[in-house]
Amino acid sequence: LGEIARERTHPMDLIYVHPEFDSLVRQVPGMRVVAEADIPFTEEDAGADVFGVSSDRCANYRFVSS
Repeated sequence: LGEIARERTHPMDLIYVHPEFDSLVRQVPGMRVVAEADIPFTEEDAGADVFGVSSDRCANYRFVSS
């Protein structure tokens, strides 16, 4: 990420579904949290989900090279 981002002049966004390693992502210099949300499933999607959950936890981060 750092190598690619250093050459960019515009911010880079990362959308992370089920941000299990959120604490690591937040430690990246230049990384900021833009939004976090639980996105609910439709009744049909929840019924078909093999993990038995009714929503997806999502986070959006923005990396800005310094």
